[in-house]
Amino acid sequence: MNLNWSLLILIALCLNVWACDQAESEPPGLRFLVTADPQYRIDEIDPDKGSAINADYIAAKIKDMILNDGYKGLILAGDLTHFAKPEELFRYQQSIEGFEAYVFDGIGNHDYEFVKEGDSVEIGIEGFGLADVLPDLTRDWNDDTYRVWETVRSRERITPINTSYPNLHYSWDWEDIHFVQLNLFPGDEPVNESTVHNPLKALSFLQADLQQHVGNSGRPVILVQHYGFDDFSLGVDSEGNINPKGQWWSPEQRSTFWEAIEPYNIVVIFSGHAHSCRPVCYLPWDGENIGEEEVGEEFIPSFIAGASREGYYIECEVNETELTVKRFKREELLMEKTLPLYR
Repeated sequence: MNLNWSLLILIALCLNVWACDQAESEPPGLRFLVTADPQYRIDEIDPDKGSAINADYIAAKIKDMILNDGYKGLILAGDLTHFAKPEELFRYQQSIEGFEAYVFDGIGNHDYEFVKEGDSVEIGIEGFGLADVLPDLTRDWNDDTYRVWETVRSRERITPINTSYPNLHYSWDWEDIHFVQLNLFPGDEPVNESTVHNPLKALSFLQADLQQHVGNSGRPVILVQHYGFDDFSLGVDSEGNINPKGQWWSPEQRSTFWEAIEPYNIVVIFSGHAHSCRPVCYLPWDGENIGEEEVGEEFIPSFIAGASREGYYIECEVNETELTVKRFKREELLMEKTLPLYR
């Protein structure tokens, strides 16, 4: 064989080996984790009960994946505690110790505790700083509630956030994807006057945030909120009727939400609240209808994250064009779905 040909073949083989090595050594695309509802409860944390053990297990697993496997961070869709008690908050803080800067958490309905008549409030709306931001609030919550909220709004995170401090809502960017933590749900007012669960102008925050940080760029957006699109969150009974007393957010609020986000490239909405999301956890939403068989051509995918207190969490991986969502119960893969990043 001609020496030149032998040399060319050798060079080609070396280049092939080098290319394979490069491919194997290239880091994966953006990866992150999602869960909800650790919901540490005072009567289940000493001694440990199954729910606390599950939440601790998922927290430890996620910590390892973030610190050792290159996952960008954890998104947590509310209900950090059950009664907003100091002992519950402490147990939650213990569970994320060592990776708390990577946790992008929010509050759920269990993280609100209203002040009972005759009780005193030391911190209050004014002490918490919300009086100037939300001057029309007529309710107050107890100090335990404000302490839970404080751990969310004041934490320094590994990724810079955009916030309306002293409010709770915030957003951030991982690569070209814009994320928004909306806490309870994307509304401006409670579903009715009797509830203590105020969304604290989350919809107004979202509208201003998307206008400022996304605009007409077409960038992918991922939203996080506690209430979702499952029957429990909608207050729908077994016959499909809406029970106003069991309604966490209203059809009118969802319609207004759709109008606000329809111009943007919303890739997916992650929610909490429902713990196991049986029989389904994937709920496409077209602004009116919910469910794979009912929605129109234009819809937004939605996933119930599932409760870490029951062993559920989600792994997400992003490449240039797609988002892959894998839902687990502890080590068991329950579902995998791939979504387009652009529509």
